[in-house]
Amino acid sequence: MYTKTMTARLQVPMTPYKSHVGGQDEAFAAVCNQPRKGTMQNYTKDVIKFIHGASSEDVDLIVQAIKYRRNQLHTQKAQSFKIGDTVSFTGRYGRMETGKVTKVKVKYVVVDTGMSRWNVPGNHLTKVNKSGKREMA
Repeated sequence: MYTKTMTARLQVPMTPYKSHVGGQDEAFAAVCNQPRKGTMQNYTKDVIKFIHGASSEDVDLIVQAIKYRRNQLHTQKAQSFKIGDTVSFTGRYGRMETGKVTKVKVKYVVVDTGMSRWNVPGNHLTKVNKSGKREMA
C-alpha cells in the first residue's frame, strides 16, 4: 500500500500506485499498474501526460522520486569504477575532460586530469578503453 512517506514507497517498487488525493490519478495508477506492452517511450509519454495534470502534492512526490532514483544511479555508477581507470566527462563550459580515477567515494569519483582534480558524480563518467575510445555502458 502507498504511504505518505516516499522512502517507504520507493523501497518497494512493485507496490501498486495509489494516489493520496484521488481524482484523475486513477488514470496514472492504471498506467503504472498495468503490464508494459509497448516501448518505454510510450510509457514515458503517458507519465508526462499525467504530470501536466497532476496536483501540487503529486508533483512533489514525483520530484522526490526522481531525486531518489538519480541518487541511486549516481551511487551505482560510482561504485563501478576502480582506482586507475581512465574516464572521460564533460567539464565546465562543455569541455571534454579525460583523466584517471584516484578515489571512489559513495556517489562521487575523484578524477585527476593532470592539470586539476575533479569531484564528479558517478553517472557523469564514461570509461575510456586503452585505445582511447569511450566504452558504451
